[in-house]
Amino acid sequence: MSDSTKQSDAGNTEDSNTNVHNVVVGSFIAASIKVTHATLQNLKDFTPQKVNHVVRGGIREGANRAVSEAQQMIDKIPASRRAGAGGQTIKENAKTAAENVSSYLKDKDASHIQSHKQGGSSKPDNILWENKGSNRARGDRAMTPQEQGAIKFQGHVDNLTGAVGKGFGAVGKGAAIGAITTIPFSALKNGLAFTRGDLSVKAAMVATFEETAEGMTIGAISSFTLTTLACACPPFAILLTALSPCLVVTGGLGMVKQVFDILHEHKDKKEVKEFHASLSESQATYLQKLELAIIHLDNS
Repeated sequence: MSDSTKQSDAGNTEDSNTNVHNVVVGSFIAASIKVTHATLQNLKDFTPQKVNHVVRGGIREGANRAVSEAQQMIDKIPASRRAGAGGQTIKENAKTAAENVSSYLKDKDASHIQSHKQGGSSKPDNILWENKGSNRARGDRAMTPQEQGAIKFQGHVDNLTGAVGKGFGAVGKGAAIGAITTIPFSALKNGLAFTRGDLSVKAAMVATFEETAEGMTIGAISSFTLTTLACACPPFAILLTALSPCLVVTGGLGMVKQVFDILHEHKDKKEVKEFHASLSESQATYLQKLELAIIHLDNS
């Protein structure tokens, strides 16, 4: 086998091991992410003082909103600003989500697009959450298209900045998961390389450190990206939660495969080294000439 072929096979093995490891880290990161978007029940449970804000916001007279309409009012809040993330349980995240809603609505009015005086309803489709000062300065006139556009644009900005903020909050946890899922396999692989004589003790320790740092980086980036997306996009958060058990299984199977791949690679390399060590000088020379002849035939 030529040097280029050996290098190619080694590269393919390394790429395969890297891909498996990335799947393991990504699976456990995705499974660890729990994001909850606030519901009316969450507000009743954790921030009851804000329930009236969504049930009666913008209503001058008449009955309270139905539960479905009250939920629509909550859903008009930018997704990341009504999201709870980083808790160990769904209940913790639900509490955080309710508190985030309370914080966001602290300086907001339920503003009518078509004003109440001009016959506009208090249904959610005629309401936008707006800063109190702007709403009250408008008085009884209807919102202009420009004003509606400005409110919606600010909502997109609030959603993006809120999601990014929560994504950064998840970086530490992601880095920790990346390290935990890297160290055992890196230590095993480099420890076996030391026993074969391929690496010195120092080189094995440095390689383990570098691979762990890489695992932490992958974990941090994965956690930031997935948390940001889950906070900004509720359907994605629901999908992650639904897939969580499958992701844990995928990560577990990937870890098992990593162990077997490392042990298999060690066995192959050890047997090759032992075989070459057993050859006499004349046998090694003969094999080298045979290999050159095969390469020559392949190129003919």
